[in-house]
Amino acid sequence: MKKIVSLALVLSTLLCAFTLTSCGSNKKEEVFYNLVDETKELLDIVADDIYSYWYDCIYEDKYLDNISYAVACAKSDNEENINTIEENTTKIKDLYKEIKDGKLRSEAKAVMQAYNDYYTLIVEVSGSFNSYSASKETYKKELASAIDDFYFELN
Repeated sequence: MKKIVSLALVLSTLLCAFTLTSCGSNKKEEVFYNLVDETKELLDIVADDIYSYWYDCIYEDKYLDNISYAVACAKSDNEENINTIEENTTKIKDLYKEIKDGKLRSEAKAVMQAYNDYYTLIVEVSGSFNSYSASKETYKKELASAIDDFYFELN
């Protein structure tokens, strides 16, 4: 199922890239929105898996009771998603540079701040299980809210 989601997201990203090149700069905000929204879905998958593996390590005595190993297993099992996230992050940052001074500058800035917080949580896992869990939910909601606000202003 994860591979199907990843494939669909990659195809959507390619469509977004095509849209960007064929429709000109007035569509960059839409491409930015779509790419961040699609990448958020992948971040959610990876974040939830890290949480699940970490939980299993603590409460189900799996992964040799080694939290670092549990997190490494979660990341390994999500290697394709993480690679796509990394690729999309580069594109997102490039698009942000192009739209950051446009009509949606404050909404784009809010999206980037929320995206960077969530992204950093996933790629630089640290802290306790409780702090990770709380941050995961907070960052997930903040990014979803920022994306929704951006979409509202876009339309």
